[in-house]
Amino acid sequence: MDIAQARKRANHAVWIASEAIYVWHKKDASVERVELPPAGPVPYVPRFQGVWEEASQKAFQSQLTSALGGRLRIRMSDILVAIPDDATWIETRALQDFFLMSGSGAPDKKLFFYSQSVLLGPSEPSFIAVTWSCRCFSVCLIQNGTVQNRIHLAAGHCKPEDLDTAIRSINFGSNLPIYYSDAETAPISQIPGTAVPMGQLFTQ
Repeated sequence: MDIAQARKRANHAVWIASEAIYVWHKKDASVERVELPPAGPVPYVPRFQGVWEEASQKAFQSQLTSALGGRLRIRMSDILVAIPDDATWIETRALQDFFLMSGSGAPDKKLFFYSQSVLLGPSEPSFIAVTWSCRCFSVCLIQNGTVQNRIHLAAGHCKPEDLDTAIRSINFGSNLPIYYSDAETAPISQIPGTAVPMGQLFTQ
């Protein structure tokens, strides 16, 4: 399903950020914040991996189910999920399983996963998206709803000038618009481009 159709169908949209999961409800345009489990001692491990730990799994699963309207409603809802651009294949599958355990419908039928970058732009056929996680910044060239090129920069070493260099190299002198999410504060200052509010991510 293309992004425009998924946005139109979605009853709820979920942005998986570094510190929390944000749930946007189409009905009243409200946003709920579900705090992710605390970071562990190993650096560069996303906090969302903590949802599978025995100590926090049931509690977080209950919070997510509640934020999505309860087990009966979540089963009937169409849910659009924006996952980090650096998520691995196994992390993506595990997140899908977690949503299924929380009561959602089947992937690609009621549950739709997309990279955060492709959801940042409005109607432009081409734009640049900047996203980030605890591991890295991702600078992405988006064309017609798909990632055509992507540069990852290590979060612990990335400076504003490194981000600028990556944007210039992927822009090819086209002066494309640049977008990033305002869901959470970026790890570094001076992110170039336009901040996109949560509601706009899923309705534009």
